[in-house]
Amino acid sequence: MTISGTVGQLMRGQGISQYANVTTNTSSWFGLVNDTSNSTLTAGVSDRLSQQFALIFGSIIDSIESAAKALDMWSPKFAEDLRNFVVEIDKISLQGLQGQDLQDALNSVFSTFADKVSLAFFGTGEMQDLAKAGEGFYETLIRVATGNEYVKQTFAALGLDLRQRRPQHNALRAAALTTSIATFHSATR
Repeated sequence: MTISGTVGQLMRGQGISQYANVTTNTSSWFGLVNDTSNSTLTAGVSDRLSQQFALIFGSIIDSIESAAKALDMWSPKFAEDLRNFVVEIDKISLQGLQGQDLQDALNSVFSTFADKVSLAFFGTGEMQDLAKAGEGFYETLIRVATGNEYVKQTFAALGLDLRQRRPQHNALRAAALTTSIATFHSATR
């Protein structure tokens, strides 16, 4: 399987193909000359499979947009850039896989997609510094965005507006965010 296209195309089920490596052996009359050629043939996947992939890609993108909103980074331009971002995941072999092995391979594809998109839009040093060992970048993004949203709601309940960016709020915000991320991380492990 190969995945290649913009995020918007993938969310519509486009850009998902299956492939086969084909080896062709030919020989002349009497077998005097033998020739071997290798080629890769591609074809689209079924409509049903395309729709399933589109739903999964759409769900991942929805969560990335929600994270952008929680981090006050979302804008119409962000959404447009996100949908125009090109993702390529080449030659994913599913041949002979069944059951849990097939599920693990597909989960790896979706994880790779989520990490590539997240890293492209949130891959700053600050965000990378918050990553935990063994954690994919998408997982880091969702964890930090969730913690940030919790902090914003807590501040709102206290009557404080973080958008005002008052210097006296910076230390409190940093402490609350660090605490909420640590609490969320320990609760989900």
